[in-house]
Amino acid sequence: MKNPVSEYKYAIKLFFDEDSENLVLTYINALRAQGLLNANYIHEQYQPHISLAVYPELEQEYSEKVLQILAARFAQFRLHFSHIGIFNAELKALYLGPTFSAALRDIHHVLHTLYRERPEKCWHYYLPDNWVPHCGVMIDKDFNNITKGLDLLITKTLPQGRVTSIAATGFAQQISYILKPKK
Repeated sequence: MKNPVSEYKYAIKLFFDEDSENLVLTYINALRAQGLLNANYIHEQYQPHISLAVYPELEQEYSEKVLQILAARFAQFRLHFSHIGIFNAELKALYLGPTFSAALRDIHHVLHTLYRERPEKCWHYYLPDNWVPHCGVMIDKDFNNITKGLDLLITKTLPQGRVTSIAATGFAQQISYILKPKK
């Protein structure tokens, strides 16, 4: 069976403030120290994030307009990672799951509304009513490695964080905007 992940090279993602990112990276580095990370997926340059949408093709100019709209409309917001989850597909993913908040719901909804009439086809896992917000910390085909990663993560306190920016990735140069500071 062909792995569809490699077909989806573009994404629109939420990124965290430096402290939140570093906290998630400490968990990822703990997994790395145990020899559990597959460097093809979670490599040294990996930046923790929450993907709002993933596409096989994405038009750069329209993406920039969408990000400008979202950055002007939405303020930075807090996240509480409340659970650890596993996506059980050919590639298993271990992730930190945030409590589903109005801020996450609204930014996801507006993004998909702006793309509703566009030719770009979002991967169905990221569409409204199907999306599970998550911050991936480990991806592997071997379920035994995933369970070892889970054993390590359940000993940790789940972090709180702050979403501060939105970006479109996959282009030669990432398009990124800072969300408005919270008043």
